[in-house]
Amino acid sequence: MSGDSSTDGAAARDGGTSNSDTRNGGTRLARARAEYDDAVRAEREAWIAATPELRARDRRRRAALRLFGAAALVLVVVLLAAAAWTASLRADDRRRLTDDEAARAAAAAAITRMLTADPVHADAYVRGVLEVSTGAQRERTTRAHTELRAAVAGFGAPTTGQVLTAGVQPSDGGTTPVLVVAQASAPELVGGVPGAARITVRVLMIRSGERWLVHDTERILMSGAAPSRPRRSWRELPEDRRFVRRWVVTIVLAAVVALGAGIVLIRAAAGVADHGSTGERAAVARAAATAVTDLMTYAPDRDADDRRRAVAAELTGPLAADYLGRGPDTVFPGAVASRITMTAEVLDAGVAELSDSRARVLIFVDQTVTVEGGLPERLAHSRWATMLRFDGAWRLARLEPVAAR
Repeated sequence: MSGDSSTDGAAARDGGTSNSDTRNGGTRLARARAEYDDAVRAEREAWIAATPELRARDRRRRAALRLFGAAALVLVVVLLAAAAWTASLRADDRRRLTDDEAARAAAAAAITRMLTADPVHADAYVRGVLEVSTGAQRERTTRAHTELRAAVAGFGAPTTGQVLTAGVQPSDGGTTPVLVVAQASAPELVGGVPGAARITVRVLMIRSGERWLVHDTERILMSGAAPSRPRRSWRELPEDRRFVRRWVVTIVLAAVVALGAGIVLIRAAAGVADHGSTGERAAVARAAATAVTDLMTYAPDRDADDRRRAVAAELTGPLAADYLGRGPDTVFPGAVASRITMTAEVLDAGVAELSDSRARVLIFVDQTVTVEGGLPERLAHSRWATMLRFDGAWRLARLEPVAAR
């Protein structure tokens, strides 16, 4: 009996302990769930509280990305535009140089044809002149068809002509002027003086389809001959009026770096385009005309050291050194000792060759020379002026007579 009682007591104690553990476990679980729920609720409340700031931050991030993308787009567009502009300018310059060379060759061929006539084939001569003519030149030839045919038929022998050299001037008014020096047995066929061995002509060339034709001709009068039309001094020739065709891409919201890069590229492109352009040809011709005028002008009472230095500043190479040492004797030997007075006027100038650092210019000069106590004598010169670029400026390096090549 006593054994059974102790056993039942032990069982009762174990059952009480088990119930107590169960109750404690349930309490801990409930507390854990409450803490979890509180944490979830706190997290939710934190997200709700932070939502406006997160949204604002997200909007700022998206705005920054859009701004960066717009700036990158502007940079790409500006770079592409600058590259296209540069390519266009270079293509224009190459085309212009090609056109100038074609005009020069066509002018030389046309003058040769106009100076070459066979009395037996007078009709063929007139037809040949008409084939290379247009505008005023063609109208004039057509009106004088009968007289011209009779004049050619009256020559005792075939006439010949040879172009010694030709140089292109800057285009003006849709025509390309070409200065031509030719040796001719009958220079009167192109308006020259009968009996003269050499003639200088300005030929206005114009493109007609794929050909270059003679629009008009004008003899360059020298040695005091009366001009057939008002003649402009070289210094009165119009400045280059090259009209530059541009297309500009404007985009609002540009990054400073993109705009800066675009400006740098555009300025660089403009600098590259200057080489070989009409403006560069005009600048070379003006520099040659000024240097030749100063070189061939002299008066005994003005041959001071400062003037020699001023003239030498327009020259380069051996010519500059020679002029510093001998002054006008470089051009006219004995000028200083004979107290000769010289004045020169450049009638016209045309660029025949042009590169980055060298140019060849055809110069026509009317010079008056007076020996002390004597009468003035007028001389006509046609000269090749070789120009070299030095320190960014064109300078005269050599002056030599025009001769057949």
